[in-house]
Amino acid sequence: MLLSLLIFDDVITLYLCGAILLFGSLSALYLLNTPDVRSIRPHLGVVALIAAGLLILPIAVNRVVIKLPNLSAGTYLTLQASRDRKPGLSAQFFNRIDDHHELTVNLGTQLYFQQSHDAPLLRVDILRDKIVVRILSIRYDTRLAYVYLPLFEISGDSLSALEAADTNASFGLKMEPGRLLIDRLDVEAPAWIQLPHMEKHAMTTGQTAAVLSARLLLWFFICFGLISWAPRNSTEEYRFG
Repeated sequence: MLLSLLIFDDVITLYLCGAILLFGSLSALYLLNTPDVRSIRPHLGVVALIAAGLLILPIAVNRVVIKLPNLSAGTYLTLQASRDRKPGLSAQFFNRIDDHHELTVNLGTQLYFQQSHDAPLLRVDILRDKIVVRILSIRYDTRLAYVYLPLFEISGDSLSALEAADTNASFGLKMEPGRLLIDRLDVEAPAWIQLPHMEKHAMTTGQTAAVLSARLLLWFFICFGLISWAPRNSTEEYRFG
C-alpha cells in the first residue's frame, strides 16, 4: 500500500487500493466462517492504513477552472503540463456550438504545487478563422467527489500577468475591461499560454483541514458501506463496532 502511494501519488488510486484491501479482508473472514465479519474491529488495520495515507498524501490542484463570457463554435481548450506530454480526456474541452452566455470550463490536471512542478500551459485551437477568446478568470481547485475547494484565482486586471509561452507568438494578448482578450488566432497553429506557477502560493490552515477532513469522511463512508453490505455468516449476530 505504501509502495502504491509513492508510485501513483494519487488520491483515487489510494481509495481504490483501500477498497480492494477491505473487500479482501471481508471475504477472508466470511470464507473462514468468522462470526464478526460485519464488525469494524478485524478491519481496523486496513482502515487506519488508508486513513494515514490520505493524511500523508500532498494536496493537489486537480481542476483548472476557466470562466469565459462566451465562446465560439470550433474552439478547443486544452490543459497540458508540457508540450511533450499528452493531455488526458478530462483536460480537453471542445465547443461545438456558439455559446453566447457565460461559460465555465473545467480542465483536469494533477498538480502538486507544494512539490517541484512545471506551471501548466493552456493550448487554444480554432477550426475556423476570426475566432477570439475572452477570459474572465482562471481558478485552481482541488476536487474530491462533490467537494470543490478553490485554492488560487486570478481575475480582472490580474489576468494581464498571463503571457504567451513563446516569445515570437503570432497571436495577441490584451486586456479589455475586466477580462483578457486572445486574438489573431491561427487555424494552422495553436496558441500556447503560460498559466501561473504555484511555487509561492501556500494553503491556509483552514483549507488544509477542509481537504483532509473531506478525504477522511469519504474513506469512512466507503468503509461503512462495504462493512454494512457484507454478507453475514449463519452464526453471526449483526453488530457494527
